[in-house]
Amino acid sequence: MNDELGLSLNYINKHPEEAVKVVEQLSPPQISALINILPLQNLHELIQCMTPYSASQCIKLLSLDKQINILERLPMQTVSMILGSYPKEIRGPILNKLPDGYAKLIEQQLGYPENTIGALMDINFIALPDQTTVEQAVQQIKETQIPVIDYLYIVGDKQILKGSVHITDLLRASGALFVNQIMKKNIKALSDLTSIFNISSNPTWKSKHTMPVVNKDNRLLGVFYYSQWLKFKQELNETLTSDIVNLFDESSHIFLSSVLHIFDLSVKSLTFVKKK
Repeated sequence: MNDELGLSLNYINKHPEEAVKVVEQLSPPQISALINILPLQNLHELIQCMTPYSASQCIKLLSLDKQINILERLPMQTVSMILGSYPKEIRGPILNKLPDGYAKLIEQQLGYPENTIGALMDINFIALPDQTTVEQAVQQIKETQIPVIDYLYIVGDKQILKGSVHITDLLRASGALFVNQIMKKNIKALSDLTSIFNISSNPTWKSKHTMPVVNKDNRLLGVFYYSQWLKFKQELNETLTSDIVNLFDESSHIFLSSVLHIFDLSVKSLTFVKKK
């Protein structure tokens, strides 16, 4: 058994994405038995590769202390999505054990209607005051543990969005300049109350992988990555496949294909059962 566990841990370390595909095919009792013997590091690697829905189903099988240990290691946006699937009576004790500032940000995000950009945005990002020098900005990037993908967002008083600076432009600029001197102004942003179903055709995605999220007062609240839309679409595809496909007979294939096409989802994996 120890040899088998050692081989499994080695496989998870080297191929976490492939391991997730195997785990997601197991029955709930099998998943429960597996995740309760995995070291936290290996379990964290698995959870990171799962869709938020699958991750929440696995984490729910753990003890409260283990749930907290896993959630504290995950990106804040992922934690919000996972906890969003929990009933309030279960979510409360978990939030109470998370650091106060961290928990408040998550509670704020959980207050948004389901499937809005506000509910799905990443609230763990770098925003620089407009009077920050380039030298100070570069130093802050070096010291932070927050990943910087491509753009830094510049804010004024009350976190009002002023513009953005590409990381390449920042590194090439003179250290004495202020970031508001090199930023691009009047940038496109997503409203926090916009439905995620309305963003796939946004022309900004043709040139950027990230967009800022603002409220009605143009206050910067978070960022949204195009990759998040792709993950959401994948999860929706899986949910539709498992929950509604057996409600349709073969003659309904054209109708279901049309419905799924609205959401730009694949129907290749769907199987249809003829009604008797």
